[in-house]
Amino acid sequence: MLNPKGVIVRVIAERYGRYFIYAYRNSALKHIGNSSEVRNFLKGFGYVGFDVESLLNFFQMRMAHSICFPHEVGIFLGYPLKDVKDFIAYGGKKYKLIGCWKVYNDVPNSMHIFEVYKKCHKIFNERFEQGDSLTNLTVAC
Repeated sequence: MLNPKGVIVRVIAERYGRYFIYAYRNSALKHIGNSSEVRNFLKGFGYVGFDVESLLNFFQMRMAHSICFPHEVGIFLGYPLKDVKDFIAYGGKKYKLIGCWKVYNDVPNSMHIFEVYKKCHKIFNERFEQGDSLTNLTVAC
């Protein structure tokens, strides 16, 4: 139902009867695969293909073989590469701000993003509680 709006939902892992669902837009994953900085980072974890399907297949394999989330999950969630790298380097410590992710670098921009997410979350929850369907709340792009 969300595909016509550009959103794809995929089961990325299953553990003990619990499913990890990844909702994404192909355009966003294409952008990841086209970034030479991100490609170089992901190569360090064994990624070799950078088209959408190759990225997802390898990420799915990494999820299946990891006890917790592999560190590159932040890339797939749209976190800034520098913050993902610093999260790994500092073991999740020494961050400057915590919100949707641990921020190590551009605090003002991250604060702005967190505020936008918070406002959207509030509006979407209100509309959902008023009876709007997930399909109606999903924006096409």
